[in-house]
Amino acid sequence: MSDINQWVNKQRGNFGDYLLSDASSYSLFSSDYKMVGDNSADNIYAIEGMIAAANAAVAAGFRVKLVLRPGVYRTSGRHTAIHGDVDIVFDNAQIIATGSNVSAPVMTHGMPGMNSKGSAAGIYISASGLPTNAFHNRNCVGFRSFNKNIGPLQIRTISGFAIGLQVCADVSWSYGEIQVGEISACKTAVEFNSMTVGTPFISENALIGGNILPTTGAQNYGSVFGWVITREYDTGYGGNSGNKWYKPSFQML
Repeated sequence: MSDINQWVNKQRGNFGDYLLSDASSYSLFSSDYKMVGDNSADNIYAIEGMIAAANAAVAAGFRVKLVLRPGVYRTSGRHTAIHGDVDIVFDNAQIIATGSNVSAPVMTHGMPGMNSKGSAAGIYISASGLPTNAFHNRNCVGFRSFNKNIGPLQIRTISGFAIGLQVCADVSWSYGEIQVGEISACKTAVEFNSMTVGTPFISENALIGGNILPTTGAQNYGSVFGWVITREYDTGYGGNSGNKWYKPSFQML
């Protein structure tokens, strides 16, 4: 079992939840959907096909693990949200986002209006050739995690976006462990965002580690932030409290 799977299974055991090896689980692999990790081919349709299959399997009642095998996968798309109960594993894999679309996250895990407990491990997403105005658009996001409840999240590397990791809730994102590797060349490294009027909670989460490396390119479009806690609306109540970041490392410009 890989180190990533061991870490995810350990978190599941800590919370008395199912393991990835549970007999009811259903695994999907990038190679099954003709994804090509050669750092050249555009995998937009293959990734969409894999996400559609994962979401359909969850709807059919399966616990699903979506695995990207080793490789560098380019995509010109900004992809359909993955159901929050899917476990995502980047097994020494990387996604490179290309093209001019800066109006949506490259990958979204979780759905509006729905709590879920799926994990994400080994996430490695970077940008290549985005337009120079990308840092102005707050939807230019590497990885967006939506409405998690005890869903462990492990970021290996995110690079080149307005917001690297965006933790969002219109219901709640609570009691999670978020391991952060390196986030570089992003205007905001990590954002916690209550995204609706009402009572969405982002609370009692632990961020661990994190090597934050801003660049002059990002700084040219405004201040560079390590961690932002905010909400989309000026009205309503955003219960963003009790979140702690343990031992981050910031490199100043």
